[in-house]
Amino acid sequence: MGGQLSQVIKMNPYKVVEEDNSHNKYQYLTGYTWFTNAILLVFMLSMLYPSDFLRLLGSISLAIYYVVTMVPGRAIKSKIGTATRTNSMQESGSKVSFSNPLKYKIPKQA
Repeated sequence: MGGQLSQVIKMNPYKVVEEDNSHNKYQYLTGYTWFTNAILLVFMLSMLYPSDFLRLLGSISLAIYYVVTMVPGRAIKSKIGTATRTNSMQESGSKVSFSNPLKYKIPKQA
């Protein structure tokens, strides 16, 4: 169980797709958005139907949602926030599109 949990915590919604001397280009993994939306859907359905099993499933899904949205990618989210504040980031694509995924080009010092 501990090994599986560490794999979930290591899950990162961003990957480096391009790197040079001055910039890193990160791509947001679109499947991550759809995965978290599915978790929220399970939670919402568990609140609509009066079943102890569904409420338990909803509580578990909410805990999973917290782990997969708050922990992974924290370092890159911090870089994105810093680059946004300093207006040194380029952004393209969409968070929900598999054909045109969201990409960030960030200076290495950010």
